[in-house]
Amino acid sequence: MRKDKTEQWRPVLSCQGYEVSSLARVRRISDGKLFTGTKGKGWVRQVVFREYCRTISLHCLVALMFIGPCPTNHRVQFRDGDRSNCAADNLFYALIPSHRADTPTTKGGTQTRRQATIAEIWMEITPAAERGIARLRASI
Repeated sequence: MRKDKTEQWRPVLSCQGYEVSSLARVRRISDGKLFTGTKGKGWVRQVVFREYCRTISLHCLVALMFIGPCPTNHRVQFRDGDRSNCAADNLFYALIPSHRADTPTTKGGTQTRRQATIAEIWMEITPAAERGIARLRASI
């Protein structure tokens, strides 16, 4: 891994005694051992916390600690498309298209996909209070 002056370390909230860096490295605080993750399903890097019997995708862990909690109906994406580059500046949250969740199967077994409208996506991602304020502003 590259050495960078801007590397920041934050404690892993769900696993006491570990820290994660903005360059996607995990270290055990007690002895300073570094973990960079192993390749798991879909070629994403995963970190195994044996003391906690947990396996966490490295990109999800870095995004949680440096970007914040993942909003509803979103997932972590890679800016450069490289799944092995889990650095914090390469990650962002993207909306999952709602038409993927609604794929009803017809009688013949083929799936019909319905394209979500902008209004439906806005209703999903905008809280009710903000929608009410937007309607009030529009009526003034």
